[in-house]
Amino acid sequence: MRFGISDFERFDAIDGGYKGFNMSVHGALKDESELLLLEDDCLFTGTINDLLAAKAQLPNDWDLLYLGANIKAPMNRYSERLNYLTDAWTSHAILYSNKGADWCFKNFDPKGELIYDEWLRAVVQKMLKVFITNPMLALQAPGFSDIWGKDTNYGLKETERYLQ
Repeated sequence: MRFGISDFERFDAIDGGYKGFNMSVHGALKDESELLLLEDDCLFTGTINDLLAAKAQLPNDWDLLYLGANIKAPMNRYSERLNYLTDAWTSHAILYSNKGADWCFKNFDPKGELIYDEWLRAVVQKMLKVFITNPMLALQAPGFSDIWGKDTNYGLKETERYLQ
């Protein structure tokens, strides 16, 4: 793989639009420790070395590290390669700490009305220690979305302007 990840496990998605997506993510987080969860339409814009360098700058008590997102508001810088993340969605490439994966699994209701991405934005980014790589290391490819049943283009690269 271009990013340098060769040891991975594929988790088959559950059909059913955003409810199926919610159930899929919830299932992938079950019984996990540190986990890099990638969606099938993830495109890398950086390298595994970029990710390792960013990860080395995380505080010991970090919870989630986004490799990219649809950023909705300016973000404050945390370190050379990281920003705090408080208002963004998309979940195409997120690294979860042991604690972050466990917290998300226990607190997210996959049968609820919110899609997982929005729950992360509305709840997790306000309560936990969430960061994003700066610059972003992954984008969500434009194309057909099984969740929404139509072509989508999130234009994530344009939102990188919010990183300080």
